[in-house]
Amino acid sequence: NVYDQQTSVSSLTPDAILVYVRNKTLSDAARRQLQQVSDLKTQIVSLDAEKRAIDSDVQGITRDEERNRQNIASLSAVSGQQQIVQEYARRLSDQETQIVKARERQTALDAHRAQLQNQLNSLVDKLEF
Repeated sequence: NVYDQQTSVSSLTPDAILVYVRNKTLSDAARRQLQQVSDLKTQIVSLDAEKRAIDSDVQGITRDEERNRQNIASLSAVSGQQQIVQEYARRLSDQETQIVKARERQTALDAHRAQLQNQLNSLVDKLEF
């Protein structure tokens, strides 16, 4: 049943697909199709890992921002600390810029992942063995 083959192929990891690619009983066309599926899945896994890394970075930056806000709040009431408060404010501004760039990168990753997923779905739908 072709549908069963598509379901099982779509759920395989890239490494598991490569086992099938190396199978000598496959035609060259089937081998190429499975290699393409594996390549797309590998790219998707890589994008997902990059997105998780960005999420982790944003969480760290957010924690740092909270500390800077607390420092600003506590030092604002102390006379003679305006220069330090301004330094914390600059850091906070830089951190906000980092978060904006990270979110923009995540949006680009999401768009690229969606494109790759569509390619993968199309390829799996057309698999012929």
